[in-house]
Amino acid sequence: HSLHRLLPDLARALHCDDLHLIHRLDATTTGCVVLAKTSAAAEALSSYFRDKKVVKTYWAITKAVPQRPEGIINIPISSRRIEGK
Repeated sequence: HSLHRLLPDLARALHCDDLHLIHRLDATTTGCVVLAKTSAAAEALSSYFRDKKVVKTYWAITKAVPQRPEGIINIPISSRRIEGK
């Protein structure tokens, strides 16, 4: 599936005219992307990423304090189906 093909259906679900794909946050993540609702926002956001003005901070919510201070979590964050094309 192509994300570009899903954008019109996602835009309708979000009650906006159009969605612009700006950036995929990290190629190794589970698919977190940045979208813009307007062309002006898309241009501004794109320039922030291009000019390296975006600072990425990752937060995790855990049920308890992890025993190890670092590691790899290799499970889906969320899984659900988007109806449409």
